[in-house]
Amino acid sequence: MLKPKNWPFDFLLADCVTLAAAMSGPQDQAHAFIATAFRAVWVEERNLADPEILAQLLSAGGYDPVAILELARSPATIGAYEGNRERAMAQDVFGSPAYVLDGEVFWGQDRLELLENALASMRAPFTPEA
Repeated sequence: MLKPKNWPFDFLLADCVTLAAAMSGPQDQAHAFIATAFRAVWVEERNLADPEILAQLLSAGGYDPVAILELARSPATIGAYEGNRERAMAQDVFGSPAYVLDGEVFWGQDRLELLENALASMRAPFTPEA
């Protein structure tokens, strides 16, 4: 789907929920939550700016939604989010999902194969000529 019904949305809470989930449980659980959140936006057209939707997704992912939402709204999580955002911008990340390998940005799920090839080949990162 090129433009889901609720796109764009205020993503700050959803991003902080994702960060809080990643800080609160095993990485495989956090990865599953992220996949569920992407599916909720792009396939199911759910509004991830809605705390009730986020709570439903968290609960389905095995998290305590009240605790995660509280952690997501905490100054510590918001500060960590802002720090991550600033580092991403400094590395020329311009969207999500994005992956950075040795300074090279791979943007979008459709670029995962290129990232895998770069990791497997251990090639030098591509840097555009200025």
